[in-house]
Amino acid sequence: ISFSAAKNGLYITPGASVAGEIALCPIGIAPELILPQTPSVSIVNRKDLKHFLPTLSLEAYKGSRGALLIIGGSDNYRGAPLLAALGALRSGCGLVVLAIPDFMADSAAAFLPEAIIEPLPSDGETMDLNRLDAIAQKWAHTCKAAVIGPGLKRKTEDDSAFKYFWRNWRKPLLADAGAFDFLANIPNLPK
Repeated sequence: ISFSAAKNGLYITPGASVAGEIALCPIGIAPELILPQTPSVSIVNRKDLKHFLPTLSLEAYKGSRGALLIIGGSDNYRGAPLLAALGALRSGCGLVVLAIPDFMADSAAAFLPEAIIEPLPSDGETMDLNRLDAIAQKWAHTCKAAVIGPGLKRKTEDDSAFKYFWRNWRKPLLADAGAFDFLANIPNLPK
């Protein structure tokens, strides 16, 4: 039982793991009189989710729901770009294009048959940047954003792929996972 208002410690660890079911109990003082004007924490629960979801028209189709290009994957991190694609599709993205190393293409297509697979020729370590350029140009008119990084290794070849996208992609670009290291090494990065 939390008196008057919810307390931060009930919703963040370690308190959240032992709080159990939380009940707010009014004690006759309005919470806004004793709490800061600007909350330091906001709680979003299942009931709030409907407010974040857009209303779809009856004419909605895959092409009207947005398109995303995801670049990633490596021999040891094959699942990361697939999970990113699955998350995009489950959150409502209409079209997901996966630019992944060629040795992942068959298993990726079996796991996510609704995604478009663009295999990047590789020797198991190095992705073909010329092919990546062709894929980026092919999908730039359709994809309104790109994600680069899920499953990329911290190696020079993937660093080159990241730098290529950083310099040439003119739409929103999300650096994820392995790309954080590459982002940290770009000189004169605007803050």
